This record gives sequence, C-alpha cells and structure tokens, in this order.
Amino acid sequence: MKNIINKKLRRKNEVLKKKITEISGEEMVCVSEGVNEGLENQFPQNVLAFETQYKKKKKIKVIEKIGLPGDFKPVDKIPENKIEQEWLKLYNYMYEKGIDLQVCSPNVKPRDLYRFATEELFKMKTDDISVPGMMTCFIYDEFYPDHRYDNQQLVVDYCIKNFFCKNEIFEFHFNRVVTVNNYEKLSWIEFQRLIYSYRSGFEKTKNLEIKVNNSVIENNCGEVSGSYKVLFIRKQQSEEKYGNWTVELCFSKKLGYWLINNIRIEGIQFKVLKS
Repeated sequence: MKNIINKKLRRKNEVLKKKITEISGEEMVCVSEGVNEGLENQFPQNVLAFETQYKKKKKIKVIEKIGLPGDFKPVDKIPENKIEQEWLKLYNYMYEKGIDLQVCSPNVKPRDLYRFATEELFKMKTDDISVPGMMTCFIYDEFYPDHRYDNQQLVVDYCIKNFFCKNEIFEFHFNRVVTVNNYEKLSWIEFQRLIYSYRSGFEKTKNLEIKVNNSVIENNCGEVSGSYKVLFIRKQQSEEKYGNWTVELCFSKKLGYWLINNIRIEGIQFKVLKS
C-alpha cells in the first residue's frame, strides 16, 4: 500500500514539475535523493503557487495583504512607557501575515518603527503572492538610512581592520585617490602596495580591539574616529601597539554611497614598496 501511495506522489511531482517548467520557462531541479515523497511533493506545490501568482504581476497594498489591524492606535496616542509593547504586538501581527520589518541601526527606536509601519509601510504596494512560509521583507534603513551608524560599520569592517589583518581589500569602499597618514593622493594600486608592504612586517595579530568614539556628518562629508589596541606577532616576537585613528569620508551623489578618502592611524609606520 505504501509503495502505491509513493508511486502516485511521484507521478504528481512529475506533473507539478512539468507545469512549473511551462509557466516559468525553466526546468525545475529535482529535490535531493532520499527526501520523503510527501515532503518532495509540497515543495513543487509551493513553487507552482508562487510562479502562478507571480505571473499575474498583481500588486496590492501591504494593509490589504495583512488585513486592517483595527485595534492598533495612532503612534501619537501611545505613551512612551507603552510604545515598545505596542510595537512588538504590531510586529508579531505583521509577521504572522507574512510581512517582516527589520532594522540594522541600533539608533532606531520602537516609536520610529511603529510610525513607519502604520503611516508608510501599510500604504506601500507589494506582490500579491500568498505561499505557506513565504515572507515579504522590508528593511527600515533602506527608507531612512542612519549614515552615522553606516559609516562606523564601513570604516571599522572595511578600512581599519585591513591594517591589522590580511583579509581582501575591496576597492569600491574607497575614493579614487586616498591619503594615508603622510602619504597623500594615492591611487588604488599605490594604496594596495602601501598596505601589502605594511602587512609583510607581521605574521598575524592577536587580541585586536577597535573602538569607535565618534561619527559625525556635515553636508556630504563624514568623519569617524576611535582607538585601537592590538598584539603584533613577528616570528617569535610579539609587540603590543595602541593609538587613535580618524577616517574621513565623502558622499558620492553619483554612486549613492560613502567613500573613504583620508585615513590617519597613530602608532604604525609604512614602508612603500618600490615599483
């Protein structure tokens, strides 16, 4: 009896895969071997439901997707000691209806999220697709970026750390010319040579601590400052160094993001490789 049921499910799976190929124009890859036929059957059903609904290209407002949450108050009617509770209640309600609102910056408060959800997000349009387990995700920071916080993350992860580890350096985070301590207006190739030459002076580092003290923005200019402490390992010797650092950035209107253009780090010496 079990074998008969499995054979029927296999035939259904093949039919579903064929329908998916007809709608999407792409052949569906089979699920991994050893997966239960019942579970395998659910997956193409969900894919078929998605492809069928997506092809209609119908858009609806978020509020239409989740239904009107009538018991949620306007943001200005909620006292400060209740706002976090109300936001969590609203978040859970939206999540259960397939809408997820996330935030990256720790500076965004529950009141900001509640206001954004009820006054802006509800009015936005999204694909009218309903598939079990599928979430439509929004990120608050994409609508209201926290440039001060973003610059901190950018500077620490893709600039300052590069001087104390040997990770890959990504060009798109930097301006066309960069100043590092006393080395001014370095091209990308010269900048790389400077860092790689500096990195050749140690095998590895340990106990790296990087702290951010301040992040400011004025017009299209930004500055992030902080301190570091690290233990350099050179063959069988070790040396602890520490100091302050400052990184200046400029906002590229053409590219739409911030670029690093000036780096000052105390306590480290550079030796440029000869061409």
